[in-house]
Amino acid sequence: MLRRGTRLGIPHFLLLILLGAATGCLGLRVDRVEVPPLVVEGGEAQLECEYDVEGEQLYSVKWYKDDREFFRFIPADTPSIQVFRLPGVNVDKSRSNNNRVVLHRVSLRSSGKYRCEVSAEAPLFNTDAGGGRLLVVYAPRSDPSISGVHRRYAVGATVHANCTASPSQPAAALTWLINDREAEASSLVHYAANTTSEGLHTAILGLHFRTVPAHFRYGELRLRCVATVAAGHRRHTTVYVRHGLPQSRPSCGLTASCDEAPSIHIGSQSGRLLFVCTMGSVAVMVMTLLV
Repeated sequence: MLRRGTRLGIPHFLLLILLGAATGCLGLRVDRVEVPPLVVEGGEAQLECEYDVEGEQLYSVKWYKDDREFFRFIPADTPSIQVFRLPGVNVDKSRSNNNRVVLHRVSLRSSGKYRCEVSAEAPLFNTDAGGGRLLVVYAPRSDPSISGVHRRYAVGATVHANCTASPSQPAAALTWLINDREAEASSLVHYAANTTSEGLHTAILGLHFRTVPAHFRYGELRLRCVATVAAGHRRHTTVYVRHGLPQSRPSCGLTASCDEAPSIHIGSQSGRLLFVCTMGSVAVMVMTLLV
């Protein structure tokens, strides 16, 4: 009979590892890691890590952002908490411990993948980990702007309008409403979002439709653009258009000046490529190509 596994020449701690692997019980485990998916820029994020040592002795708890360590808790050390400098990661040391790490003054650079790694003491050094992704939301600082709209339209006239959101992270989701009803997909002109040098995104959505009598049922046509960022942050702008013949000179002052230099936008609508020139508050379709 083999006694204590010694005749196999295998150290006792290795036998324990093999036995644990065979039974599916290796002691220490991470039960839950909570990383808030969305945090508003300038706010704080609370990272939580719950674990069970299963009778073992805790060696360390470490936190990583994008695989770079920024927080370490070792109960045997003095002090037990160490914080490592990392761009965008500001740890509130006084409110952090082995189960919780608080980040304050989060910025766009705080976005990334966060991971909690827990290790037990020798001889097994069992390790388990878990994590999640955090996205810092930069909400638009102003309402979206609407350009290309006349103050008057006759029935049968074509409306060309653009809605431009204030820079945000992530890019704002834009919605056009015509008399409080969401515009049909066939009337939308989609443009690629512009990216600023700070990494923010400016979303643009065009609107192209022909007016009908029902649009002026109450004497005016209401056009509203709604910009939504991460569900909880919403801003909107509304312009009012009256029924009648257009003025000889395009109206200005809704969202742009007639003295502004013209700009050209390229978008797509119903399988066509659209070139729209915007000058002040007037948008003119320059060319339509089948694609």
